[in-house]
Amino acid sequence: MFRRIHEVVEQIQSEIQQLLSEEIETLNRAIETQTVAGADERKKKRCRLKKYHQKIAEDFIPCKEKHTTYQATSNGRNSFSKTDVERIFMANNLRKYPKQRA
Repeated sequence: MFRRIHEVVEQIQSEIQQLLSEEIETLNRAIETQTVAGADERKKKRCRLKKYHQKIAEDFIPCKEKHTTYQATSNGRNSFSKTDVERIFMANNLRKYPKQRA
């Protein structure tokens, strides 16, 4: 069930990113061909769309990749207590050298 949700979210995200890119390109062409003196509403709209596009690219995609990595590491468990590689290393290290505990 979660895989299906993940696939749907990924598909929606890519569609949104594609739509934003297309709209930004359309606005760029319109701004280049028709210059307006003073404040241009198209430039404001383009700026907002660029922010949304950047937000998706810089926040959501890395977060999704991080989530996918966590899901692969935990193998369906609710926590990392038995799967966290660094934690296991430290536990083994403390068992080997008990005098070095702080």
